[in-house]
Amino acid sequence: MVEKSTGRKITAKSSKLTTQAVEVELASEKRSVKRELFESARKEKEMRLAEEKAAEEEIRRQEEEAEIRRIRLESTFRATPIHKY
Repeated sequence: MVEKSTGRKITAKSSKLTTQAVEVELASEKRSVKRELFESARKEKEMRLAEEKAAEEEIRRQEEEAEIRRIRLESTFRATPIHKY
């Protein structure tokens, strides 16, 4: 179809469906979620290890103090009585 006054071609409306917007999920977004999970698990593990290390250190310190007390008691001078003949 051609319009007579301007000479432009008039096209009929297309019967094609319009393009639908599709939500895009990027690999970087997936990776960032996985990385957050990994980081939180790593922090939990580090905190657990730090707590265990602190507990072991406390036990070791208490054992050392007990050993020092025992050694001091053993090393104190005690007079021995003189035997009477």
